[in-house]
Amino acid sequence: MKYDIKEKIVISEHEKVKEQDKVFNQNFEKFNKKQYNFLGDEIKRIIFTSNKAILNFNIKSVFQIFLELASKDINNNLNANDIVEGWYYVGSKKQGKTILKVSEFIRNEIITIEWFTETHYFKREVLFYDRGENKTLIKYNDECKSMKIVFGVIDTYKKSNTKNKLKIHSRFKLSKYY
Repeated sequence: MKYDIKEKIVISEHEKVKEQDKVFNQNFEKFNKKQYNFLGDEIKRIIFTSNKAILNFNIKSVFQIFLELASKDINNNLNANDIVEGWYYVGSKKQGKTILKVSEFIRNEIITIEWFTETHYFKREVLFYDRGENKTLIKYNDECKSMKIVFGVIDTYKKSNTKNKLKIHSRFKLSKYY
């Protein structure tokens, strides 16, 4: 019998999905728990980046391309047909310990992927809007919530660099399809 690598990457069995839901809910509560008394400090825990572009292609082809890109970003062994809302996936980066969740998936409308590290919560969302014949508006939103605040010159510099790198990265991926 041939070994199927996707069995190790895709978490789709009902019991395992429920187990991962519990872990995600615990992590989500941990990151949404108030860490500081001052509202300004709580706001500094969040880095939000947004980017948008208009592509001269119809929405179905643009969505299919981004679905393929999203599947490769999650794990190189996945393809666009493997992405299902509510399923969990093992990331291919570093030691492969990162578990990612496709929390929202509506064909030709939205893809949302969430994951946690020890100190950060990440949420990436790509929205698709049909703007007439062969025009599609894409909105890319990236939210990162930390357990500590961004404070001081060095942290502020790192935050602004991170935001700029995310914008450049998303524009670079979009530029492949202009």
